[in-house]
Amino acid sequence: MRRSAVCRVIKRFLKTTTLHGFKYLYSRYYQDRIGWILICCASALCAGALCATFWLRFLRHSSVMVLEDQQLSAAVNHTYISSTGMPQTMAICPAPEAVADAFLRQLYLKNVENATHLAATLSNALRKKPANLEQLQMLDQILEENEVQLADGLLENSPDCGDILAACRWQYTSIPCQRLFVKQFTVWGVCCVIDQYRLQNETTNRLLDTLDTSRALDIVLDYPTILSPLHGYYVSALPI
Repeated sequence: MRRSAVCRVIKRFLKTTTLHGFKYLYSRYYQDRIGWILICCASALCAGALCATFWLRFLRHSSVMVLEDQQLSAAVNHTYISSTGMPQTMAICPAPEAVADAFLRQLYLKNVENATHLAATLSNALRKKPANLEQLQMLDQILEENEVQLADGLLENSPDCGDILAACRWQYTSIPCQRLFVKQFTVWGVCCVIDQYRLQNETTNRLLDTLDTSRALDIVLDYPTILSPLHGYYVSALPI
């Protein structure tokens, strides 16, 4: 008796409900029931195909979910987004051609032709471009003879940030560039990278506490005599 009452309630529900076409399950027409079942199966297949497509696309391009590039952070001495609101990585980089030329000039290479080829080879290496293997071996031999490590030599013989940056202004307030930038060997070569740790001082904190929603950093570049103005600079601002 109880079972028949439950069946009657179910049948009544299926006859009167408008929930997703469930009433067609108890339709007296066979075609209605079959048609509704086919439509539900087609909808389920479409939803499954859409989910599978999105999942495969995510697996193929999973890097879109990466919040921080650890290798890049390590290359710039683990700079990070702090409460100052400054970008994680901002670098002013002399052109690799100028850095390579200045570095090799400091080694006093006697063969001018070799020096020219080596400068081009070193520039390509700094740009992550293919370089002549023989020239790379010659460069390695010269560095070994002079007891110079490449990264240390490039840092030592490249101009300081105070020579590259003539003036810096943050939110209409002039700040000494030496307080904002530090010279580092990065994935872009030798660059002047904004240093979050140098911002942590009393004067700068008072300045940054009164910032508006719009923030601006103005810099004036200079060309040290050690570099050629024909090569120029690269400015990279990469919030990660």
